[in-house]
Amino acid sequence: MPRYRTIPSRTSTPISLLASSPNILLVRADSPFKNLGEVIAQAKAKTRRTLLWHAATAPRRILRASSLKNLAKIDVEAIPYKGGAPAINDLLGGQIPLSFNNGPESVGQIEAGTVRALAVTTATRAPFLPDVPSIGETVPGYDTEVWWGLLGPAGMPPTSWKALA
Repeated sequence: MPRYRTIPSRTSTPISLLASSPNILLVRADSPFKNLGEVIAQAKAKTRRTLLWHAATAPRRILRASSLKNLAKIDVEAIPYKGGAPAINDLLGGQIPLSFNNGPESVGQIEAGTVRALAVTTATRAPFLPDVPSIGETVPGYDTEVWWGLLGPAGMPPTSWKALA
């Protein structure tokens, strides 16, 4: 079971975790990259600028790329997209070489064989992609995921929402 922290908030009260998923580092099926180690090696060789595209401008997505940069000791630039669909479209069209995307929006393309998953962003492999390594297997200490939760207004007393559980 993944770990979750309750983050104190002035604007909301956490009620329940609904779902979680790793992000997936994707490349086109015909990409020369076969694994995360090759991406890291290119970034360390500095033969060309290495860019990591991610499917949103949200700070957590930027932190995923920054964490990889810091833990793997590579110089990469994170380029935000306005969502997963535009990022996958540009990945499929060859405009970008790789992208971090949510698991639910990626699985169909992986199963269709149009993209290849290089790694998942959680510390361990994802049950729905058991053959795909985690980034943590190559870059120790890397562990991020996306989650969806139910929130109520700030200061909501527990007695008002425990009946929902």
